[in-house]
Amino acid sequence: MDVIRQLNENGVFLLKGIVSTASKELSTSEASIYRYLEKMLY
Repeated sequence: MDVIRQLNENGVFLLKGIVSTASKELSTSEASIYRYLEKMLY
């Protein structure tokens, strides 16, 4: 989650299609990334 938090703070997830790319690079699912991002909102 720390990596996702850092990427989010730097605005990386504002780019279209980046979740798919990030999930491949981090060897995790897109759903996991979306779940982590949702947790950061609360």
